[in-house]
Amino acid sequence: MRNGRVARPAARSYGVCLNGAECLFDPELHDGPADVVETLEQEAARVAVAKQVCASCPVLDVCLAYALRTRPTFGVWAGRTAGELAELAESPRAAAARARRGRAVA
Repeated sequence: MRNGRVARPAARSYGVCLNGAECLFDPELHDGPADVVETLEQEAARVAVAKQVCASCPVLDVCLAYALRTRPTFGVWAGRTAGELAELAESPRAAAARARRGRAVA
């Protein structure tokens, strides 16, 4: 745990193979520094770079699926911030997909 936040899980924790995932090479780029409080400008610059790194990641789709399932509260996942992921997860299409999954289980 860092600064009261749960750290990015190791590749094994995803339940899928994430060999080559870019965030595993530099987690502070995606999650923020462990011991320093960033200014808004520093955070914006770091997030922009993290999004660029995600854009070329070989496991982008797997990461997005994981992030939508787990709803992280911080960091950059699949090229999106936690806030952007929350908005995406609440989109009408996502809500319909969750409803279909719920009916399939019931």
